[in-house]
Amino acid sequence: MLAAADRLSETLQKRYRCLQALVEQARTKRELVDALEIPRSTLDDIVRELESDGLVEYRDGRWQPTYSGRLAYRAHQEYRGRLASLTELSPVLDELDSGTELSLVFVDGANVHRSQPEIPDSVLSTLVECVGAATHVRAVAPKLIAGHVERLYQQSTTGDSATFDIVVPETVYEEFQSAYPSITTTLREDKDVHVHHALIPFSFDIWICDDERAAVSVFTDRGIAGILVNDTADAVEWADRQYRRVLGGH
Repeated sequence: MLAAADRLSETLQKRYRCLQALVEQARTKRELVDALEIPRSTLDDIVRELESDGLVEYRDGRWQPTYSGRLAYRAHQEYRGRLASLTELSPVLDELDSGTELSLVFVDGANVHRSQPEIPDSVLSTLVECVGAATHVRAVAPKLIAGHVERLYQQSTTGDSATFDIVVPETVYEEFQSAYPSITTTLREDKDVHVHHALIPFSFDIWICDDERAAVSVFTDRGIAGILVNDTADAVEWADRQYRRVLGGH
């Protein structure tokens, strides 16, 4: 089974353009030669390989994809899209700690916002926008950065019914409280803010905005490497599971 799948994957990789042309519309070989701009002898080999793997068939004077050929094309197209997305996200993802794993469920379909070397924290505005548009914000933060906390707190509690829940390790919170007592007092005295303490098994922040969007902040020693934002239902559900798992383990 795996050998057959490997062969199919190889065929899709090599013969993608021809299959794509046939998915767009059924064609004669002459039409395929014109569309792909390749010699007839080369096309014969390509079509023979696609037919051998059950991806195309000859019907009513034209070559066209089989039903499984259409599905295989769609699966390969999605695979190529995921690889393109990973290529775009890799400068940020590669900054994650080696022991930390960010689920593909969240990565798939995420928009990446990279920090600029000359202004490392400028990317924070992306998270501020996400938080500021929400009524209920939940966060998991393995570390606290004073300027970030104050700015995000102000945005997350804008409005009469806005609430902000954040989970942070107790030792991190105590160190932050010692260094920045004023901000900590403000958080503690705000009835719309709830600070929870728990161990956090990953190195990135998670922010959930109204159960409609989720964001992940990736940090380096220099500040924020970048922020990933995803509004797909699967990504938000994954973020919610991580929040509840961390909170439930405190």
